[in-house]
Amino acid sequence: MRYNPFPNFIYFFTVDFWRKSGQPSPDFLQRCCCLRANGLIFRNMAKENRTIKRALDVLRLLKDRQTPLTITQIGAYLKIPRTSAFDIINTLYQEGFIEPGNETEKAYVLGLKSFEIGAAYLQNNDLSPTTRPYLEKLMLLSHATAFLAIESGLQLVYLDKVEFPSAVRTSAQLGSRNDMYCSGLGKALLATYPEEKVRMIFSKTEIKKITENTIVSYAALLDDLQKTRSRGYAVDDREASPEVFCIAAPIYDSTNNSIAAISLSILYSKLTDELIEKYSKNIIDSALQISKKFGYMERKLFLQSVNR
Repeated sequence: MRYNPFPNFIYFFTVDFWRKSGQPSPDFLQRCCCLRANGLIFRNMAKENRTIKRALDVLRLLKDRQTPLTITQIGAYLKIPRTSAFDIINTLYQEGFIEPGNETEKAYVLGLKSFEIGAAYLQNNDLSPTTRPYLEKLMLLSHATAFLAIESGLQLVYLDKVEFPSAVRTSAQLGSRNDMYCSGLGKALLATYPEEKVRMIFSKTEIKKITENTIVSYAALLDDLQKTRSRGYAVDDREASPEVFCIAAPIYDSTNNSIAAISLSILYSKLTDELIEKYSKNIIDSALQISKKFGYMERKLFLQSVNR
C-alpha cells in the first residue's frame, strides 16, 4: 500500500493553524489525533471545523484562479466576512502558504509552503517517478506533449506532463482538473470502470458542448468507451479543443484495477492515419510496461467489457 501524506499534512496544518490563530482546546487537539491513524480524516469529530475549512478553501481558490487575489476578492468569492478572511489570510501568509503576488494591491498567490506540500505528495507517490521516463520517451518519439493523470473526486487531476519544445501548448497544468467525458485520459479510465460507476460520474458532471465533436449523450459515451476497449486505446478527437487530438491508455496495478492514464496531445492538422497508428502503439506499449512495474501481469489493457 502506497503511503498517503495528505492526512498527516492536514493534521499538522490543523494543529499549527489553530495555535497561530487562536488557542485550541485540549479536547479539540485530542480529537485531531485521529487524523494520523490509517489515513482517516476527522473521523471522531462530530462536524467539520469552519475556520480550517475556510483556510483550505482559500488555498483551493488561489490554486484554481492562478491570479493574485485581494482579501476583498477572496471574501467575495468564498462568501465569508472580510474580517474572517483577513485573519485566515494573515495566518496563511505568516506560515508561508500564501505570499504577495501584487505588492501595490496587496493581492495574494500560493506560497512556497504550498508548493512544498504538493512536491511532498509527488515524492511519496510512486506514479510520477515511475512513469516519467516513459513520458519523456513518448514525447521524443512523437514530438508531442505527454501527460499523466489520475481520477480524483470524479474528475481528472494532472500529475505530470512533458512538453516537446515546438509542440502544441495545452491549458492543462500540474494539479489542475478536467472532466472525464471529453478527454482521452478520462475516457481511457472510464473504459475500465463498471457501467454503474460510469453512469454515476456522468450524472454528477456538468456536460457541456465544448466543440462540435464533444460527446454530450450517455449513449454516445458508452459507444465510444466500447470502441476504446476494442481498439485498445482512447481517443479525444478535438472534443475538448478544436485543434488538439489525444491518444490515451490506462495504467493498472497488481489487482488489475486502473490507477492512472497516460496520453499524447497532438496538433490535429499534423496528423495522418499512419501517425495515429504509430502513436497509439507507442502509448499502448508504454502503458503496459508501466503497468508491469506495478504488478500487472496481463498482455492486454482491456480484458473484458464493462459490466452492464
